[in-house]
Amino acid sequence: MEITRAQAILGELLEAEERSLLPRLLESTVFVDSQAAGELGIVRRMVAEHQEDARRLFETLVELDGRPGPSVSEIRSADFHYVDLEVLLPRVLADQQQLAARYGAAAEALNDYRPAADLVREIAGRHRTRAEYLRKLAESAAAGT
Repeated sequence: MEITRAQAILGELLEAEERSLLPRLLESTVFVDSQAAGELGIVRRMVAEHQEDARRLFETLVELDGRPGPSVSEIRSADFHYVDLEVLLPRVLADQQQLAARYGAAAEALNDYRPAADLVREIAGRHRTRAEYLRKLAESAAAGT
């Protein structure tokens, strides 16, 4: 694989990380009832992991002499303010599932560049884990438990 293809893939993944809806949960004014307040700490840890993943992608891209491009937050997150957390969870869940699928495909494309492929597989696993947790949280919120 040409290094330039690896650079492009990592750049696209970095942009996808930066557009993820997950960090928007903590940047917005979301209403969290007392039952879900304990879950907010877990979401904070997930966001910190997410930010670490983005940092590692950035470093790997730079190691390949790539240049990360500019990115902006997902515009679809502009309405995250003043709504219940359970309203947003399905959207954030879908976002994490899409990221996991995107990373899975990218890992296959990066097979010729082992360090990048390993990192991408690792991050894909975290996206799957986050998606599973968010799915359970959304189901619990929908059931009112």
